[in-house]
Amino acid sequence: AVVSTQSTGLTCVWDMRTSGCQRKLKLDSPVNSVVLHPNQSLLFLGQGNGMVSFWDLRMDRSEEIFHNKGRVGSVQSIAVNNIATQLAAIDNKGMVRVWRVADLSDIPAPFVQQCHEDRGLKCT
Repeated sequence: AVVSTQSTGLTCVWDMRTSGCQRKLKLDSPVNSVVLHPNQSLLFLGQGNGMVSFWDLRMDRSEEIFHNKGRVGSVQSIAVNNIATQLAAIDNKGMVRVWRVADLSDIPAPFVQQCHEDRGLKCT
């Protein structure tokens, strides 16, 4: 599957065998970064309004993990480790956040570190 996003907040999951968008999720803010969970059934999304969320493709529901309320910041990049226990995000202010996400029903507060003095671009 291929995942695409657009500035309107629409995220599409494409099946390349049928060349059609199979699943759609509409959010209130542009999705700047998306990463597929290793189990292939979850997408983690980083948005322009500072929100980090996940989309459970099996249950067709999305849930907020974090919202950068009260602080101007746009999530630029997100990454999940290969065993899906940690999720990292960097924003346009150089702030990095790392969550433990092994249990999505109980996500603790993130580790937070100011890593760059200005715009962060990518985390892996």
